[in-house]
Amino acid sequence: MELHEEMRRAGFYVQLVDKFCEHYTIVDDEIVWYGSMNFLSKEDAEDNLMRVESKEISNELKELTFGFENKAERLISVSEDLEPLIELNNSNFAIRLEHYHYQTKDKTEATEFYHIDKDAKEGVRILKELKNPNLTHKYNAKKCIKELNGRLNRDNIKLYFNGNEAQINQYHFQNILTYFGLKENEKMCFTYQISSQPQYSYSQQAIDFIYDELKKAPDRILDDLKNKIKKSTLGAKDSKR
Repeated sequence: MELHEEMRRAGFYVQLVDKFCEHYTIVDDEIVWYGSMNFLSKEDAEDNLMRVESKEISNELKELTFGFENKAERLISVSEDLEPLIELNNSNFAIRLEHYHYQTKDKTEATEFYHIDKDAKEGVRILKELKNPNLTHKYNAKKCIKELNGRLNRDNIKLYFNGNEAQINQYHFQNILTYFGLKENEKMCFTYQISSQPQYSYSQQAIDFIYDELKKAPDRILDDLKNKIKKSTLGAKDSKR
């Protein structure tokens, strides 16, 4: 983009982050301007900004934006840090919204319905136990790939792709997830719905499963997965015609 190139020529280091939109500016790793204003575009009369001096909030925002782990925890942490500051500001900056829900069997008292009612739009489940995904699904894609390649190297198992020796990369990992449907398996994958773009983390069970599949046919599994996914994609397109 033109603006990015102008900034680079002016001596700025520009790093783009896909599918992430937060409005803030950090000065000297401590001064944070945070709000709704788009700093690289046109301002709006309804825009608001808050100025905070906090290295902790600055670090949290940078980690959240540039791909550090546990994004959900980072979002919560930033929110908690900003909470007392919001309390001190007037309604032009922020308005607190709190929602309280209680369960009732009397439909005449209910404002919404969930899936215990067969006609409800949204489904819910009754949890028999609480689990912390940071403990049960603690691997992101990058860590999974590193763990898999490490185990393969330790066991002297060589993978091949297109006739050449290969290691697992993001492309192969996504093929594995797609073919075996691991993202739809709650034991294998946990989905964080913290924005319009979901984030995924994976369990040790997922790594063990993938490793066992790889070592069954290391000389051809990567090619087989590519071809099978390609065929299923072409088949789906043909069926729509």
